[in-house]
Amino acid sequence: MKVGAPTPSPMLVLVAIIAAPQAWKALKYDATAPENVQYYGVSLEHKITYGVLYVALAGYLAVMSYEVHELLAQHMVHAR
Repeated sequence: MKVGAPTPSPMLVLVAIIAAPQAWKALKYDATAPENVQYYGVSLEHKITYGVLYVALAGYLAVMSYEVHELLAQHMVHAR
């Protein structure tokens, strides 16, 4: 087995190619463009609501991941 420099994953290369235009657009961001002013002109109430919902979703997914981990561990103990 030959040991050499690691080669990048083809999927990683594909994602990098697909993401390149968005990265370029982010680097050329113009805060005064009408579409950006409209996009970021969201009320504080909406920002807080979505932030709370996002944190609640992350918490729910963390608890469910823990539960699945525990169920799988119990299943593996009983399977032996």
